[in-house]
Amino acid sequence: RPSQNQLVFIGHQLNPLQLHQQLNNCLTSQPVSLLSV
Repeated sequence: RPSQNQLVFIGHQLNPLQLHQQLNNCLTSQPVSLLSV
């Protein structure tokens, strides 16, 4: 699991759209997904 520093570094490497997609990927990979409701 990435540390906060790694997430900040990744955030600087991505444009907002890519960052948003990465966050969505993290959220939807959780056992309970809002999309499954």
